[in-house]
Amino acid sequence: MNHFILLITSLFSIGYNIPDLKDGDIIFQTSASKQSELLETVTKSKYTHVGIIVKSSNKFYVAEASSKVKITPLERFISKGKNHRYMVLRSNEINESKFLKMKTFVKGLLGKNYDLKFQWNNDEMYCSELVWKAFNRVGIKLSEPKTFRDFNLSTEVAKREILKRFKNSIFSLDETVVAPVDIAENKNLKLVFSNY
Repeated sequence: MNHFILLITSLFSIGYNIPDLKDGDIIFQTSASKQSELLETVTKSKYTHVGIIVKSSNKFYVAEASSKVKITPLERFISKGKNHRYMVLRSNEINESKFLKMKTFVKGLLGKNYDLKFQWNNDEMYCSELVWKAFNRVGIKLSEPKTFRDFNLSTEVAKREILKRFKNSIFSLDETVVAPVDIAENKNLKLVFSNY
């Protein structure tokens, strides 16, 4: 019963009063996943997960790479974040034509596994890679890509995860990578909403 009351309370406090959400808005959160600690440590940011807002039949969803590339109801996406906190940013360069191209790109990736090695190919996909590539597909560069070398990999959490994830493959410090915080710091994106 307590879980039901918490869910109803959170649904009224999250998003139904957000002004003017649009297709192509970018939503950030601090994920409650096991991986969030790693991302917070290496990127030095609270933003550990990101997706793209999609509207369908007057309801909002989020295109995201989580366990797989998928479309998640907005309220479900928000409920997966710590304390239901999230931020929404908007690119003024998005129009209907560009969004349809982005949507087609994401549709072609649906079902792909989450990329635990954060590699810059389309075999698997991680969250910020999905968002960055969808926007790049229509000529919008959300950030300059970085490499692993640019992140804080000296912590025990990072060292442990690198050993675990790359035990049978090569780990390259020169691998292209983009993090949620890289997108969040784009000065050309307009703040739509934040409850952080």
